[in-house]
Amino acid sequence: MAMRILLSGGTGYVGARLTPRLLAEGVSLALAVRRRPTITDDRVVYIDASTLSSLEAFCFDWRPQGVIHLAADVRKGAGTDVVDGLLDANLRLPLHLISAAAAAGARFFINITTFSTASDSLHYAPQTLYAATKQACEDLMTYYHQSEGIQVINLVFYDVYGPDQPHARFLNEAIAAVVQQKPFSTTKGEQEICFVHVQDAVDAIIHALNTRDSIAASGRNKFCIQGPEVFVLSTVIPRIAAALGMPIPTVVTDRPYRKNEIMKVTPRWESLPGWAPRINFDTGVRMMKPEVV
Repeated sequence: MAMRILLSGGTGYVGARLTPRLLAEGVSLALAVRRRPTITDDRVVYIDASTLSSLEAFCFDWRPQGVIHLAADVRKGAGTDVVDGLLDANLRLPLHLISAAAAAGARFFINITTFSTASDSLHYAPQTLYAATKQACEDLMTYYHQSEGIQVINLVFYDVYGPDQPHARFLNEAIAAVVQQKPFSTTKGEQEICFVHVQDAVDAIIHALNTRDSIAASGRNKFCIQGPEVFVLSTVIPRIAAALGMPIPTVVTDRPYRKNEIMKVTPRWESLPGWAPRINFDTGVRMMKPEVV
């Protein structure tokens, strides 16, 4: 019988690429969604996650063997307009998922979290309220890991990039500036940044899924998923230009640093054993060029 996995965030940027990979692995897949996607797959079961109470009934009926939790509210504000959304997506949803799945006999919960819980790269110092809610989620998952017999694996993602990202990102805008030879506004660029290609991020999740037993035997459950290089931000535009064989556009360093700007991205945890990124930065940039021409 095929492994049954309940996936949240399966229609998001990483999740939409993870879903076909899981199906190719022979997984029976249920997607927890807040609205049904316009294009569906007959091999996938859909569960309405907007009504959290329905998750328990679904889990007892469908009996997932594990959960992969990608869904998140990634807004970076801290006002009353975002608090409920952050709590709903980053705490209530994963708590309902792991509670229902554990009660129904699920064996594992793979949780995608963020490196931005440490603005100095060494200690807990959340850059944003979003990061604080993701750390709180990890802390709450510890109870289920230690007391409810479900294996929790936390994968700490660095800046995910790749083609067709639906929202503005630093790297997308930087590539567009190089291709279109337009002035680019940024900070002084003294901070570090580490990019991981979306294909490598998906590979890491699949690898964690397939190596759960060895991860459990290691006694560790939190791993960094980072790209092959760490950059000082000011070097990114010249590196993009060199990768694309184009001139360096005018760079204007007129932006202030963000509140709690992360200046160092030294990984706080080891990389996922047996996994390594395969797409180097130059290749990843060239893969993105057509979308911004």
